[in-house]
Amino acid sequence: MIEKVKVIFKEILPIKPENFEVLKPLDLPIKILKINGNWPTKNSSKKYLIYCIILHLLVMEIGTILQLLYLPHVENFFDFTQLVTILPSCIAVCIETFVVYFYKNELLAVMEMIKDVINEHGMSEKLKRNLLFVDKYMRGFFLLTIFNICSFIFSGFVRHEIFFKMWFPFEINFWPAYLYQCCCLINYCLVNLVLDILPVFYMAYIFGLLEHLCEVIENIESTQKKENLIMCVNFHLKIIEINKKVQKIFSPIFLVRGFLSVAVLCTTILALIILSDPAVFGKLSTYVIIMFVSIFVPCYYGSKIKEISLQISYKLFYSEWINESEDYKNILKFIIGCTKNTMKISVANIFDVDLGNFMSICQSVYSMYCICLRMMKT
Repeated sequence: MIEKVKVIFKEILPIKPENFEVLKPLDLPIKILKINGNWPTKNSSKKYLIYCIILHLLVMEIGTILQLLYLPHVENFFDFTQLVTILPSCIAVCIETFVVYFYKNELLAVMEMIKDVINEHGMSEKLKRNLLFVDKYMRGFFLLTIFNICSFIFSGFVRHEIFFKMWFPFEINFWPAYLYQCCCLINYCLVNLVLDILPVFYMAYIFGLLEHLCEVIENIESTQKKENLIMCVNFHLKIIEINKKVQKIFSPIFLVRGFLSVAVLCTTILALIILSDPAVFGKLSTYVIIMFVSIFVPCYYGSKIKEISLQISYKLFYSEWINESEDYKNILKFIIGCTKNTMKISVANIFDVDLGNFMSICQSVYSMYCICLRMMKT
């Protein structure tokens, strides 16, 4: 038992630089998905597949449906805010787990592509530092999520009340409902954590590879310039391919989050201002912080990818090419032409995942909050 606790504690601790491996930062998110029954593979046993189906059906689907069925039974504004602040996130988690399951093989394929590219072109110190930073962010976010789970569970236990507004088709005592909701809460929060952090890791890999490509361009050896430039072209094309696959896989997740986050943040902030209960304030304030951070971080990395991809063409243009051969200049023109289009994470051509979009979400949240506040006063 003590050994198992030590293993779990080691998993929570950040990765040490000396123990760093290419795909090691992705170990913890995938383990959480496996524990919560969201990572079935062809090699999975029948017992695990049955466990996945039962857990997903009983906890995620039925838990979300019971919350939806409570909507006609809302009695006051307090009930409504408690329901609306959590229900959209539960719906989003249900949809996103199906997306991850559908694209699971492609996620694994992208992992192998990243591993092959790094093995071929090397691991830069900037990429390593960047991934270690995201790993620390994930583990800090994990501890914040655990704190949020514990605050909900403790508050429900002390106050003798359930924390999800659900409609049950039959009479049910408090303790069975409370224990069921504890299972739902743990599953929702941990899976939501992974679905928040998984795109960030892939974006961090893309950003790190682009930084490494810039370093390679700056340090092209004068003796083999043409060969090294061709190598840079191939390197860049592989990063573009990885970026396209990441965009395809995570676009549905970003689309769902983009629309639902505005409603969730608006109602939660409104509830924080109106409700005077300290216990509810503590739970919801932690929830708001997690929501804002989970939206900001992918937008930050989306902007960094845009910024670093633009630098590639500038670095090539201002390199020493005037005295080179025509073949070299033609290859240089080709790669500059390829890098003119900014690399980005676009969601169905509706919006880009960047800081501009984060500011738009904040403005939309504030606008909706003002509308709701005005409607309540009238």
